[in-house]
Amino acid sequence: MGSITLNGVSKAFGETNVIRDVNLTIEERDFVVFVGPSGSGKSTLLRLVAGLEDVTSGRIEIDGRDVTATPPARRNLAMVFQSYALYPHMSVRNNMAFGLKMAKEDKAVIEQKVNEAARILELTDYLDRRPAALSGGQRQRVAIGRAIVRDPTAFLFDEPLSNLDAALRVQMRLEIARLHQALGATTVYVTHDQIEAMTLANRIVVLRDGVAEQVGSPLALYHHPVNRFVAGFIGSPTMNFLPATLGAADDNGVSAWVGDTEVPVAVDASGHEEGEAVTLGIRPEHLLTSGDSGLPTLSGEVQVFERLGGITYIYLRLSDGEVLTVEAPGDIAVKVGDRRSVGIDGINCHLFAPDGQTLPALRRHPLATE
Repeated sequence: MGSITLNGVSKAFGETNVIRDVNLTIEERDFVVFVGPSGSGKSTLLRLVAGLEDVTSGRIEIDGRDVTATPPARRNLAMVFQSYALYPHMSVRNNMAFGLKMAKEDKAVIEQKVNEAARILELTDYLDRRPAALSGGQRQRVAIGRAIVRDPTAFLFDEPLSNLDAALRVQMRLEIARLHQALGATTVYVTHDQIEAMTLANRIVVLRDGVAEQVGSPLALYHHPVNRFVAGFIGSPTMNFLPATLGAADDNGVSAWVGDTEVPVAVDASGHEEGEAVTLGIRPEHLLTSGDSGLPTLSGEVQVFERLGGITYIYLRLSDGEVLTVEAPGDIAVKVGDRRSVGIDGINCHLFAPDGQTLPALRRHPLATE
């Protein structure tokens, strides 16, 4: 088992509301990531699940059992923190076994569990070393091993890769994904890095100011964000946002005018008036740089460009001062000061109402499953 349910969970520190009426069901074997900017409440929400903070209102259930008032030690959850929190004077073996020894587990059982966790995490050759003799990635694996041996209902990760360099973060991200596939355990993971969220999760919870703005699969959030905040937070580089005006609507969608350029967008504009100010959103990879595509175009001056090998990012300043990020082939010929036109395919555009909410798409992306 390993299901976790949050019903109307809120948390306040004095007069400050940090978590606001969160309702969420985490199914057995789910890998759910809480993501959001600093101060969004993601770590506080994880601590509420763990029992490290008391709930102000609402209810938390684990496998159908109300644990709202249950102390952390009786929730059978294993938490891995940003800091490794290893005992420096103990070997890897004893660090991993410490919790089991405190629980007075049988010595043979402890040995078996530690050896199995070491095998899974490829730490067998390091069991007799102390933490000082390990790399950062190896220390984080020891911390994960200490959680694995407990055979918990669910794993809770609080920004476990933040202390690692870029290369190690990629390696550990792959190892955590592999570990989840091998163990099949329910996992709740907190990060500020939306790339970690996109690559690890089967469901993402996007938080802002303690509110769960959207819950869904990574591609559902990417292709069908519910509002401008989610659209801008998920995806790197971020989505382009351009001021626009609603034009005429028909069964195929609505026109959006970006300056003098008319862009047909496949969204339902019911309840919105022609001439209303909206925001058009389009991701860098959906702006076309090659040839005459027959699509509406926007033109601007190249301010700067970034070559990343297989792709190049071009930053175009339009006549109204807006800057477009354009994803282009890595070997595209470009220089600062060039005048460039890019095609806009309305099928990949989003429209956001003045309140930031997304106008509903008329077509569902085939990979954007909930």
